[in-house]
Amino acid sequence: MTLGRYFNDHHFGNRAATATLDELMEHMSVSVEWKSNFEELARPENQELAEAFRSVKEPTHARSNASQNGTHRAKPSVDWTEADDMFTRVDKRARSILLASFVSMQEYVHAVEQVVVHFVQWNQVLPSEDFSPTLVNWLAAPITIDVVTPMVRDSKAAGGRAKPAKHDETVLVVPLLESPFHRLLIHATCQFYGLLSKSHYNPTQKCKLMRIRRPSKRHRHPGMAVSMSAYLQHCRGLLPVANQDDDVACDDSGFCLVAATEAIAV
Repeated sequence: MTLGRYFNDHHFGNRAATATLDELMEHMSVSVEWKSNFEELARPENQELAEAFRSVKEPTHARSNASQNGTHRAKPSVDWTEADDMFTRVDKRARSILLASFVSMQEYVHAVEQVVVHFVQWNQVLPSEDFSPTLVNWLAAPITIDVVTPMVRDSKAAGGRAKPAKHDETVLVVPLLESPFHRLLIHATCQFYGLLSKSHYNPTQKCKLMRIRRPSKRHRHPGMAVSMSAYLQHCRGLLPVANQDDDVACDDSGFCLVAATEAIAV
């Protein structure tokens, strides 16, 4: 056994159980000289080199890989705050039913939302070829639009008498087969978008008619980034991860909504 071997065995074998790492390494000396290449670039004599460094473009393969797998640069997440606020407009009981039944009813909910959004945005019924069969199966008659002249209070008249408003308004009339559950889903969709809806029995058509008022005071909603269906998919974990992280741009045409406080009774 050499002297060096004996020293190593004695040094580590007897002290390792009680000594700290600093004590065990006290016989070692490590000298490190830190050097930064950026410090070199900052020197006046290397100005041309620094300009060349700043003008270097990202490699093409790095940009293409980033667009394919999304790992090169982090993507901003969708802000669901506005959708959370809009969902609070919905009646508490309806919210619970929406969340509980959405997995099995999402096609119907999406079809209703499509009809309502198209009506509010374009003031017309969704083209028949775009109707979902799931919704068509629950219609007692074709969806129509009714033009009404609302009555407003005449502040100048004695006794607060009502008078016809200056502008007509349109109402979407949805004749539904008898099903309180399916009517509730339509009411919840309207509440999410701040629209007022009512239903009543029509003895002539022998079915319940749902009337959805298109707001007279409309405005673009720049913060509207997701639909109710997308929000419910997010809540139930049905959206793919990529869809939850992608930015969702608003349509240039805008989406006409009315605030909950501006809803007018039908």
